[in-house]
Amino acid sequence: MVAQRNETAIGATRPEIIRAREAELAAAEADLQLAQEAATRDQALEQRGVRSQAVIEQSARNLAAAERKVEAAQAQLDLARGGASPEERAVAAAQVDQARAAIGQAEANIDELNVTAPQGGQVTGRMVELGENVGAGAPLFTIVDLDGTWFTFNIRENLLGGLKVGDRLRVQVPALDAEIDAAVTLINAQGDFASWRATRATGDFDLRSFEVRAAPATPVPGLRPGMSALIRPAEAEGE
Repeated sequence: MVAQRNETAIGATRPEIIRAREAELAAAEADLQLAQEAATRDQALEQRGVRSQAVIEQSARNLAAAERKVEAAQAQLDLARGGASPEERAVAAAQVDQARAAIGQAEANIDELNVTAPQGGQVTGRMVELGENVGAGAPLFTIVDLDGTWFTFNIRENLLGGLKVGDRLRVQVPALDAEIDAAVTLINAQGDFASWRATRATGDFDLRSFEVRAAPATPVPGLRPGMSALIRPAEAEGE
């Protein structure tokens, strides 16, 4: 649409200008006709010996000038009817491209003002204030996905007891006063910083800690990150 409007704007000439050029051409043609009639009349009088050679030459010059005036008026009319030149069209097209680039940059700047969270959830922390400038990659908010909660436990390796991914656990959450059925989804050794050091120099060894992660079998209303949880094997229920 912008290109079509631009093409129309640079290709067309105002009707008033065309009418003015047509009037100039008509006036020039009228002057030419008068010059032709004057030249014809002077030549006839010159043959009768009434006109001098100087008058005849001046009449010929006037006729030539009138003809050039008609040619110039016709050229001006053709230029008005033809519209802008190829060079003018190229300049106008370049200006349109420049304007489009400016619009694209402005739209990109506006898009950068809209920050979209990578996931849905609940905002639990805000690291910036209204009007504050932040750099790219800086954290703005803390979002908790309440639909994707899980339990994390740090267990010594001598207490794992053959626990494996997929095993079921009974997790007690004191804040909810409830026991929740959960399945182990991850067992991962932690770094040396989490090892339990031997208390004797001989006859004992260090025990590593493992992270055990378990996900509830069904959504648990009210379960939030940071709540304490206690576990025991599912088969121990009823003992």
